[in-house]
Amino acid sequence: MNTLLAKPWFAALPVCAVVVSAVLVRYRGTRGFFDWLVAENHPVELATFAFLFLGSGIGLALARRLRRRDLLASVFFFIFSAGLFVVAMEEIAWGQQFLSFETPAWVLAWNAQKEFTLHNFEKLQGHSEFFRLAFAVPGLLAYAVCRRGVLRRLRPSLGLLPWLVVITVLAGIDGYADYYPTPTFVNDFTARFSEVVELMIGVVGFLYVLDQNEKFRPCTRPLELS
Repeated sequence: MNTLLAKPWFAALPVCAVVVSAVLVRYRGTRGFFDWLVAENHPVELATFAFLFLGSGIGLALARRLRRRDLLASVFFFIFSAGLFVVAMEEIAWGQQFLSFETPAWVLAWNAQKEFTLHNFEKLQGHSEFFRLAFAVPGLLAYAVCRRGVLRRLRPSLGLLPWLVVITVLAGIDGYADYYPTPTFVNDFTARFSEVVELMIGVVGFLYVLDQNEKFRPCTRPLELS
């Protein structure tokens, strides 16, 4: 995993995604294809769910394995993985997209999209960029704060740094556009690109716990023959 995260092309992927997406959104002939990719229950959203769900499973297994050996790390991975699980289930409206169950009345009264989700509650609707910032900014701060002991082991690999930077910048632009005038193209792009940013978060979350699973793997020392 460390080999993948160290590849230059891997670091360039989020920037390439931004450029390609901007081109697809900019031209009318390709805009429909991009909208199809990011629509509900289409490739981008389903891939986001898959990465988040798999990441939560790996992270929870890691938390369980560390509960006696490293309690601090175990608690951290439990909380982090539980967060990945919640976001994964939010992506598919907690199964409503596939099971087609009715939205409870108490949710209908508060949910802007009339779905069984938390992030679409009226006061949260249209402000999901703050959730993205809540994911990316602590990840960036970890590079400066987590320098010693177990905290150093919790620090993300440098290969994830460009991804966290891109997520932070795009979420920041989206948040700025909510409160200040911005060009029409910027508003159009940030609205359409939000699903791609969520996919980036899914990829980062999955690769982070996968990488940490290797870092915290018990080391076996070869027997010394006297």
